[in-house]
Amino acid sequence: MDDDAVENLDEEVSESESEDEDVKLTEPSKNSIYKRDGLLDKLGDIGWPKNVEWLHTLSLDIDQQQEVDVNDDLARELAFYTQALEGTRQAFVKFQSMQLPFLRPSDCYADMVKSDTHMVTVLLCLVRGFGEEFGKGNGKGR
Repeated sequence: MDDDAVENLDEEVSESESEDEDVKLTEPSKNSIYKRDGLLDKLGDIGWPKNVEWLHTLSLDIDQQQEVDVNDDLARELAFYTQALEGTRQAFVKFQSMQLPFLRPSDCYADMVKSDTHMVTVLLCLVRGFGEEFGKGNGKGR
């Protein structure tokens, strides 16, 4: 490529980058429509009624004790964890008070997606692979 073509590419890239930036409008758009009553009416149509039992929604409200810094990943993960843990505790208490079963029975076994013959084949391949590795002496520090 010659120098002129490279310069043209650079100009096109810089123009496309400037087009991607969000432009903040100083005033709202003149053709926007905001019908508050219509929006609230539709929300009433699709929203849950107020008198629905908890069992149908399973919705829990967790009070967050402190403000979380959104830039601190560890603090944010801890807040998610504690919120989920508190929600689980509240749901556990509610299910127990309603005397509803919510734990999996001890004799419940999930069906496997793969067949038993396929799983035996996988097990044999794994056993052969481990045997070959240890037979060669490739074990780390063993």
